[in-house]
Amino acid sequence: MTIIRDYYLTRREGCFLDYKSPEDLARILDLDKADENGNWNEIFNWVETYLAYSLKTHHPSFVNRMWVGANLPSIVGEIVTAVTNTSACTYESAPVSTLMEKYMISTMLELVGFVNGEGQMTTGSSNANMIAMMAARNSCEKRVKFEGLFGQKRFFGFVGADAHYSMDKAANILGIGINQLVKIP
Repeated sequence: MTIIRDYYLTRREGCFLDYKSPEDLARILDLDKADENGNWNEIFNWVETYLAYSLKTHHPSFVNRMWVGANLPSIVGEIVTAVTNTSACTYESAPVSTLMEKYMISTMLELVGFVNGEGQMTTGSSNANMIAMMAARNSCEKRVKFEGLFGQKRFFGFVGADAHYSMDKAANILGIGINQLVKIP
């Protein structure tokens, strides 16, 4: 915790990245090094090295559209999540997480004005895009969910020309086909 606290206190200082080429960083990390089970000093050294060569996402010079540095409440949440090592997949396996997820979804639906809406937490925007495409496909042709794409008419998806690459990936995974993903300028 001392190493993490020190990193957190200096997260806005110096450069936001001590850049190394992939080859140099691979040498520094020495990922093939034989591990020493139970050697806490090695683990602490690894944590310090990881932090030294990672982006300082909380640094004022770091600008990204997808993420920014963590705040203390989110860090505490991450620690609790890691310590409990659970998932909100069912109420039986994670009663608190399940109720918190339901609360968050209903709060977000309320904020945007959806009455009796539904939602789902995803692992990221790529997965969310795929779920959205699947929901559209299944809404368009209800039999696909049960019978698959066998004997179905061709599906087409329409996205902006600058759509995220995950739309291509989703079209592939869902059996729609990348060539049927029409990119509109």
